Amino acid sequence: MKVPYRWLTKLVKLKSNPAELAQKLSLMTIGVDEVKDTPLGPVLDLDVTYNRGDLLSMVGVAREAAFIDKAKLTLPDASFDLNNIPDANLQIQRDQTACQLYTAVILEVSPTPSPEWLQQRLASVGITPQNIIVDLTNLVMWEWGQPFHAFDLDTLTGETISIKPAGRSLKFTTLDNKTRTLDPDDILIWDDQKPIALAGVMGGLETEITNQTQTVLLEMALFDPFQIRRTAMKHGLFSDAANRFIHKPSPQTSQMALKRILTLFAKHAKAKIKGIKISGSFDQSMPVISLTLDQVNSLLGADISLTQAADILTGLDFKLAVKKHNLIVTPPHWRQDIQIKQDVIEEIARGFGYWRLKPSPLPLHFIPHKPAVSETLSKQIKNFLTGQGLFQINPFGFYTQAEITHFGIQTKPLVRVTNFISIETRYLKSSLLPGLYSYIKTSRPINWFDQPLGFFEINRTYHRRHQKPDEPVKLAFIFDSQNFLTRIINNLFEYLRFDYQHLRLKAQTPPDFPLTSHFQHLHTLFYKNKPLGWLVQLDDFWAVELDWLAVLTNADLTPKPSKPSSFAPIIEELTFEPSNKPELLFNLLISLRYTTNLIKELRLIDRYQNRFTIRIIYHDPHKQLAKKDIKPLRRQIASQAQKQGYKLIGQEI
Repeated sequence: MKVPYRWLTKLVKLKSNPAELAQKLSLMTIGVDEVKDTPLGPVLDLDVTYNRGDLLSMVGVAREAAFIDKAKLTLPDASFDLNNIPDANLQIQRDQTACQLYTAVILEVSPTPSPEWLQQRLASVGITPQNIIVDLTNLVMWEWGQPFHAFDLDTLTGETISIKPAGRSLKFTTLDNKTRTLDPDDILIWDDQKPIALAGVMGGLETEITNQTQTVLLEMALFDPFQIRRTAMKHGLFSDAANRFIHKPSPQTSQMALKRILTLFAKHAKAKIKGIKISGSFDQSMPVISLTLDQVNSLLGADISLTQAADILTGLDFKLAVKKHNLIVTPPHWRQDIQIKQDVIEEIARGFGYWRLKPSPLPLHFIPHKPAVSETLSKQIKNFLTGQGLFQINPFGFYTQAEITHFGIQTKPLVRVTNFISIETRYLKSSLLPGLYSYIKTSRPINWFDQPLGFFEINRTYHRRHQKPDEPVKLAFIFDSQNFLTRIINNLFEYLRFDYQHLRLKAQTPPDFPLTSHFQHLHTLFYKNKPLGWLVQLDDFWAVELDWLAVLTNADLTPKPSKPSSFAPIIEELTFEPSNKPELLFNLLISLRYTTNLIKELRLIDRYQNRFTIRIIYHDPHKQLAKKDIKPLRRQIASQAQKQGYKLIGQEI
């Protein structure tokens, strides 16, 4: 936010010079990146944070400067009476989610050059003056933080203004003379026949103000900040207006800005105000927050008196009442970031002066960390998986809108975050699989070594169950081939010492499976007759998601010393190919693993076209196995494979 010092002095009688003011603002309000000398005087460059949208206006900065400099504040003249404007012959239809408030004012005005003082103020913030209509909208936006947009009314069709999504992909030429392809969810301003502005971001070229404009439709609105941010990012259009809509001006600030701009139009442009139409309300409620002085001093480690706290809060325009030992505080309408008592305490702290707070050590007592059994197991399993050639990822815990759309995820059962920053951080994940899918799909084109790709993730998922959130931890994998999946999962279960006799893979849909499209071959994996997770094909990738707690509970990684056997194992490699409606390869390995208790290890080691080779280790601790002992075992294996739809080739049975 560029703050011209000369402009600021028109609003507040400052005692500090630009450098001193920059230092005070940095200590008590917001960071100042630099104070730059320009031909029009010093300009402070403020680093405004997301929560302080009120500082994206000269009035907001003036309020802060008046507080920290103990100076007199004079707000701009905004005395226009909106009640004296007749009702415009205009209809406004708005999507209430996309647009909280929409006001249209019809003016008759000539686009004459602006007075010199107005041109200088705009030039001091880097805006090129154009004419009185456009310049006044820019001036009031910088002054109050409320964007306006002026349309040439003669270029509009009909008597209805609509605020709604595009609904389809379409072309639209913006004021910068660039034709952009809009998405169906981009919010547009429409007349009866066509779009006339990309809401909150930039107007359309077809309806721009020119030197021939006689009648103006002046728009003032409050749009959904999340949708504006998404549209601005998508099209690379972070205009001054979009930046302010993203920080969401307060409705009462919008009303003051409307009065101000009409005051200026009447005074400097001799405008005739023909009518107004307001859809929505300027009403605004602010939270009433109760706290005690003990809570203030306890949190800050200070000894602030009631008088000091009251002076700070009233100096910041907070309404304050004292009832018994409680401070009853109501923030001013432009401080929408103040919601809880800790926010109020922070205001008291900065007004008191952070540098005056006495440093003292925190009463910490360090307890030696003793890893839990689950933590040790977790590290062992992660090390094993990375040793198998998998990559661990740890993405954000939210579904992207693309993942929700691609997999048809129903949003009603999901846990929704109330203070999400963008539409991409609205819903918490109920499954790790869509995120893994997005990651491997992005990684595959840059797989330089053409090796099988596999990723795994261990993270929480979030569910609504019986009105209470549930946060089960899941272990999930994704692979670019069934072969790789089968080898890794088989090796993992061998490593965890799972008993294959209790593993079952059934082709059924689990009740809490969140995906509804773009998947196939969905199987539920059971262990000891309890669901352990699921195996599924997502487009051309294979994925597994397991209950992490169940994995840890059933895993056995404790060393088990055994007496060395005097009998050697026999190793053979068997090759199979599909014969008739084959089951999943992983299902075949499970069924073969418990064919006989003489099989000590079974691994997939090679694959060529539709044939694959399995290495089997036989061992009997009580006698030395011979070739004649292996033949009936091989026959059992071949029979079991035949039931699964596979045929043993190249071996005598």
